[in-house]
Amino acid sequence: MTDLQKYSRFSRPKKREKKVSNSKEVWIYTRVSSKNQKENYSLEFQREESEKFAVEHGYQITQYFGNEYESASSDITRKEFQALINEVKKSPKKPFGILVYVISRFSRTGGSAISIVEDLVERIGVNLIEVVTGLDTSTDEDKLTIYSKLIEARKENQQRLKLTVPGMKKFVKSGQYLGKVPIGYDHWGPRVVDPAKRGVKQKLVINKTGLILRKAWEWKLQGEEDVEIIKKLDVLGVKITKQNISS
Repeated sequence: MTDLQKYSRFSRPKKREKKVSNSKEVWIYTRVSSKNQKENYSLEFQREESEKFAVEHGYQITQYFGNEYESASSDITRKEFQALINEVKKSPKKPFGILVYVISRFSRTGGSAISIVEDLVERIGVNLIEVVTGLDTSTDEDKLTIYSKLIEARKENQQRLKLTVPGMKKFVKSGQYLGKVPIGYDHWGPRVVDPAKRGVKQKLVINKTGLILRKAWEWKLQGEEDVEIIKKLDVLGVKITKQNISS
């Protein structure tokens, strides 16, 4: 062993080189926060603008992700978002980048989102590209701007919650039902999706399925097993899984 080799263990490890993809391939990710969200950038609009951007910059689109409404409150619970991240990690051929119309569509979780992007860029070698501005993480200046936008998106989300949560609490305390009604009921009122069931006053009305489900309660009280109840309901035209009959 040479003298130089003896001291090599005290030297600083070499800085890991950032992976850089020379590919012109890009993936597209689109998202809205709710099913009936009225935004200037709908799923279709986001996709069309991303496709135009790709053509203008000579990129080749090879995969699409998202195209769905998913809440911005948590990255972990967003199935389409997780599908995107998992696919980019395991894919043997990495794209140059992921196109998103605006950064807030990618995530509104702030620090958590920055951690995900940092991992994508530095470890995997895949960039995040904002279509509306042309910003991308391949340059340090743009990357810092994108990180700032992710933090700002988080702030906007928190501010929105401060404004909407008190109203939601007041709505529930007044005796109103918030969210999807249980199986067996029809929901009428000012906030329902179905235009035919919209009205000034909210009401929950038991429907045909609900009337049949009443029988399930009676059968349960008589000592019937869940498996038998499911079979009886199926004969009457109501299909219920074992998990749903339990809940």
